[in-house]
This record gives sequence, C-alpha cells and structure tokens, in this order.
Amino acid sequence: MVLHALLTQHELDPLIGERNRQRWQKQNQLTPAFPVNAFGRKLRIFPAFALGQVVARTPRRTQQLPSAIEAITRASQRLYEAAPFRVLTETLRRHLHEIERPDALALSELLLALAPDALLAMQQEMEGIELALREHAVTLDARLGRVRSFDDATVMVELAGGGVRAIRRDRAVGDLLAGAWVLCDRVSVGTLADEFLLPALSPARVADLDWRQAALDELHAQVKATQRDDGSLDGDWRSAVRGTRRGPIVATDASDKLARLLKSAGYGDSRPVAEALGELLGGVWVLEGATEDAIGAALEKGADPEQLLDEIEQVYDEIERLVGQARQGLAVTRGSAPARARDHGGAAAGH
Repeated sequence: MVLHALLTQHELDPLIGERNRQRWQKQNQLTPAFPVNAFGRKLRIFPAFALGQVVARTPRRTQQLPSAIEAITRASQRLYEAAPFRVLTETLRRHLHEIERPDALALSELLLALAPDALLAMQQEMEGIELALREHAVTLDARLGRVRSFDDATVMVELAGGGVRAIRRDRAVGDLLAGAWVLCDRVSVGTLADEFLLPALSPARVADLDWRQAALDELHAQVKATQRDDGSLDGDWRSAVRGTRRGPIVATDASDKLARLLKSAGYGDSRPVAEALGELLGGVWVLEGATEDAIGAALEKGADPEQLLDEIEQVYDEIERLVGQARQGLAVTRGSAPARARDHGGAAAGH
C-alpha cells in the first residue's frame, strides 16, 4: 500500500514559497489548511491532492484552471469533514508533543502506531476523492521508489516496480537521503503536469495496513461474487453481513434502502437523510476501531488513564457531531415530504 494522504505547511512552503502560499490562500486559489493546535504547538495540514492547485497556479505559468482549483478546495472540505480524518487529527492533537519533525512522514509513523484502522479508512476516503477529482481533469499517480542519487538539480529514483525516474530537486519535499523511500507523485491538471517527490514509509512499515486492506478486499470480492444481477446479496451472505451489524457494507445497504423507500413514498429529496445516515453508521464503525486501538495502546504503554478518558470523551464528541449532522439531513428530507405526510405530521402534533 502507498500511503498518500497529507502534507504539512512546513513541507509545502519550500515548494511554492511562504508569500505565494499566503497570497494564493487569500485569493481562494489554495485550499485552507486544517489546523491542529496543542501543547503550545501549531500544525497545519493539507491534503496531498492540493498539489493539483500548485500545478494549476504556479507563477511561471500563465494558464490558470479555476474550475479545477475550486474542485480541489471542495474535495479538501469533504476530507476535513470525514469521520476518519477527524479521528486522525484528534489523535495528532493529543500526541502533538511527541512529534519531533513537523512533516507528513512523522505524522504517518505516529498514526500508523496509534490509529491504524482510521488511517486505512482515510486512505480509502482519499482514493474516492481522487477518483471524483478526475471528473475535473485532476489526476494523481503516486509510485513508490527509493532515492538512488541526487545533486543540486536532479534526484534519481529507482521505482519499486522497475525503472528509474529523474525528478527536479526543487520538487522534492523534505530532506533527501540515498536509499530513502519516497513517492514519485505525478500530478496532472488538464494539459499541465508536474512531478513531486514526497517522503514515504517503507513497505515493511505499512505491512499491517496491507494485511488489513487485503482482508477487506477479499471480503468485498466474496460479497461481489455472491451478488445477484440487481446488485443485492444472496441470502447466506446477506444474513452473515447483516448479522454482524457492522461496517461500510451495512451502512451503505441501510442508506440505499432508506433513499429508495423515501423516494417511492414521494419525498422530494431523500438524499440528505440517507447520506447522513450512511456517514453516521460508517463513522461510528471507524470510531469503534479507533477506540479499541487507543485502549490497547494505553495498556501497552502504561499511559495516564486520564488521558485515555479524554480520548474517549473526544469519541463521544465526534459521535454527537455525526448525530447532529444526521438530524440536519432528517430535517431537510422531512421538509420535502409529500403533502399527505406533512398533514399526517401536523395531525399527530395536534393530538
């Protein structure tokens, strides 16, 4: 697995210049950073796909692609609101004092140790976002490799899948070391393209996530193999999956059923409540895994129980946010109810 998710302001500024970053953000041409503040320290996080805005808005080029820039900003907000991202940023906030280097590699190492399930869920969220960005001519192609050699102008990278790639030194993020694992990230926006070099965890470090991803892929493959032509599951698999009452399959199944039910009943907009319900169920599933990870890590390290209770309280806060969002979706959908349903609601309130 290639972990390709986050950049910090500490890494982005050397690529584009601090003044350019500040100006582009004021002009709404660079997505706002997500702030993580704690213990007197400040961390600013960007999604890796924000590099698409760098490609579209580099000063040396006269061409600008406002539709792509806007799409990337919207995608960033989608990521910031996703339950896995909130779990991970809250984990970073609680452990910010343990991070020696304010870079994406250090963040990944910490999150891999403390919240692997949420990290995997965010990676899947990122893949979905990157797929959606292709509709706006924004594509990202990240290849894992190792630094073979470098000089003041060029970095030579030996790709894990074979071949060698030359990348401009001024497109490399962070310090360079011969033999270090890196991501060669080719970013295209319309007809413009550029290639960046990002630090990466070694395959051995992400082996546990590979195993978790393989298990999920196997489950999804088996589920797909048992689907009927209409997309529904065969009886045995449906019973098994529903019997667990867990995970994205159940969440998607429930939200799709609700949308179909409301649409058939004449509701004008069934999407808000259905999508919010799916996010609530899927988010609680992610939070469950994150809580188990936090308790296990606390037991292993002999952590302060009060800190663990603070972490659990943050889980409650996130669940309350998801519930509040679901209630908003419910209100919107109820507002689109057919007249007979509204009349029934008013009659019930009169009693």
